[in-house]
Amino acid sequence: MKQLLKSAKSICALVLAMVLLMSMSTVAFAADNTIDTEEDISSVLARINAEYGTNIRELSESELIQYGLTAAEPQAAKSCEPVDLEETLHYIAEVQIPQFERTTQEANAVKAMLFDEVSKFGTTAGTVVARKAIDYATAAVEAYITNDSYGNTVWGTIVKSYCIANPSQSTSFIPFTTSATHMDGRKTIYWTGEGDYVSYINGTYYYLYSGTQYASMYVGDY
Repeated sequence: MKQLLKSAKSICALVLAMVLLMSMSTVAFAADNTIDTEEDISSVLARINAEYGTNIRELSESELIQYGLTAAEPQAAKSCEPVDLEETLHYIAEVQIPQFERTTQEANAVKAMLFDEVSKFGTTAGTVVARKAIDYATAAVEAYITNDSYGNTVWGTIVKSYCIANPSQSTSFIPFTTSATHMDGRKTIYWTGEGDYVSYINGTYYYLYSGTQYASMYVGDY
């Protein structure tokens, strides 16, 4: 019986030793695959850009200032574990950037067919701020609401258009220019914004793509 117990203890000790060894190997493997040098990052970026024809790159210090970004980690990324850079960039190049391209094409196609409706209407006493969520930001317009000659509620004069960026996200849309135009008998405002998409990965900001986003704001929703 004692011999049996001794053998059981030996087996348990062997199993525990193997589990510990495997755990240490996994940690070592993860450490060996951590991409943390400029040379490693440049190599990954070169492979991704060559494969997909993209232009993903690290943002320079001057670009961070231009975008209004800092080296501080975005709030959304603070609770996240480091990710595999190459795997993440593959996803961005295969999924996100094609979506950015489609959105840009759609925005420009509609914009090319629009003309601003210049009929003059009376206006309400105050303006209304209309907001609409877009990819990684919020489109916004300040405008008047009024009635046309048939008594329909329509948009009046557009005071300004702008975009609210959200750099706390791991991916952000940073706008440079925005515009807004009446459409559909002034029942809708068509907003467009041109800017850059950037992403924060493992402590570094990357430029992803330059494109256009759009939003339609129906007067009845405001």
